[in-house]
Amino acid sequence: MATFKPTVQKIRADKTYLVYIRVTNSLRQVGYIKTDKYIFQDKVKNGEIKDEDILGYCWEKIREFNKKLNKQDETDKWNVKDIIDFVSADKNGISFTDYCDKWKKR
Repeated sequence: MATFKPTVQKIRADKTYLVYIRVTNSLRQVGYIKTDKYIFQDKVKNGEIKDEDILGYCWEKIREFNKKLNKQDETDKWNVKDIIDFVSADKNGISFTDYCDKWKKR
């Protein structure tokens, strides 16, 4: 079973942090999913995010990740890279390459 948590890592030169979602699997392997969110230094205390908007965004993404993983069998045997690749993949979007391949075949 994978667990997820919103987190930050290093402070940048402009006094902001890039927000990540930390992924830990049942084998205690750790990985990070980069988000497109940044947070100011004053909204982080002891490495914990204190901004409610950022936390809301992250928890919504985590709900989506859990929903995807719950539809799969034996995810507890996956390594952390497999989990990150699976939850980060956008299966709902149309792949431009797949569309072009279909168009060429027609």
